[in-house]
Amino acid sequence: MRNDLPVMCSILKRVEYGATAASLTIQYPCQFQPGQFIMAWIPGVDEKPFSISRHNPTAGTIELTVKRLGPVSAHIADLTVGDRVGIRGPYGNPFNPQADCVIVSGGVGLAAVAPLMEMFPNAPALYGENSSTQIMLADRFPRMRIFTMDGSAGEKGFPTDPLPEILAARKPKVVYTCGPEVMMAKVARICHDAGVAGQISLERYMKCAVGVCGQCCMDGERVCVDGPVFDSERLLKGKDFAFRGLDKSGTWVYKAQPE
Repeated sequence: MRNDLPVMCSILKRVEYGATAASLTIQYPCQFQPGQFIMAWIPGVDEKPFSISRHNPTAGTIELTVKRLGPVSAHIADLTVGDRVGIRGPYGNPFNPQADCVIVSGGVGLAAVAPLMEMFPNAPALYGENSSTQIMLADRFPRMRIFTMDGSAGEKGFPTDPLPEILAARKPKVVYTCGPEVMMAKVARICHDAGVAGQISLERYMKCAVGVCGQCCMDGERVCVDGPVFDSERLLKGKDFAFRGLDKSGTWVYKAQPE
């Protein structure tokens, strides 16, 4: 059963990744499918959507892997064992898991695909960060191929760099991806050129998560209920993907010029 009102839940465990991010294990029994998200609420601060990076139905716990990108995410990332956070959800349409896959992530988008990486440990997993100081979940996924923009860890470059060659060699059924939209748009184009299906997990500013407020609208669809996982070909046919999105005031914010 899904909770549509926040339930105050305790932080059971905290693992920090340098000065930029942390994983929080939270006591929150729920039914979850990879790709879904929850809304996390700090009373007196705000509420934001976060991917579930791990689910333990036996223990009744979820894990959130959070980067300090703004005041809300920084506040949540700084929570310690014994603190409480309001949780509701999970929400959204999940990935369609298939073992014959390739997984591509960038930044905190790793959190959204982490359950798939756990489900399919032999699938190629490509993960990109700006530098070695921002790398997350490396101990949990020692086989993932790491890329950094400055070359301080793993391979210098982007996780999309080897993707065309990998798709040509393996011909997988699907590519799963989450990360910066510019990166995901490149993944979508590579998938299109290779004739491989792509499933993309999108992030948009969300207020309600149940399809009412329209804050996360993109090309006439609501990311919270029509997504957050979308078919890559469907996104490539739209006008907003990797181009623009609504901010918290409802104003269009332009992300990048389409190629």
